[in-house]
Amino acid sequence: MMTATRKIKVAYLLRTLALAGAEHYVVEMATRLDRQRFEPRIYCIAGGGALQAEAERQGVPVAAFQGTPAYNPFVPTPSLYWYAKKFIALCRYLKREQPDVVHCCMYAPSLYGSVAAKLTGHAAVLSNQVRLGACKEHRWYYQPLENGINRLVDVVLVNSE
Repeated sequence: MMTATRKIKVAYLLRTLALAGAEHYVVEMATRLDRQRFEPRIYCIAGGGALQAEAERQGVPVAAFQGTPAYNPFVPTPSLYWYAKKFIALCRYLKREQPDVVHCCMYAPSLYGSVAAKLTGHAAVLSNQVRLGACKEHRWYYQPLENGINRLVDVVLVNSE
């Protein structure tokens, strides 16, 4: 007699599902997972995008947090309140969905996701970091933050040196 095994829930975290390389990568991975063994979900921390419909059409649920606030010339970057609100929404999502694996793709989702996943008690956290050189240029604080992120994750995936 064969016992039914529970599917492994995988939550992919990324910024958006805009038409770009990492976003295509996430949709391809999520839609090609063996659905007998895995239950993929995608969470976008800064709104959906053009690839959201493709992922949903292939049966992968997408949760898209509101996009970035409207441009304000007097406030050049979003407020700390906005970032905190986004982080709390992500923690609530992870607590509600209870994924077994949290796969963070790119810089900001790795920062948010690794901390949120550990705070909400998730065992396996992966951070996918690609082409971060351009992202870190002129931002001296990115490298120390990335080093901290890497201490929180179980596996760091890279596609270049």
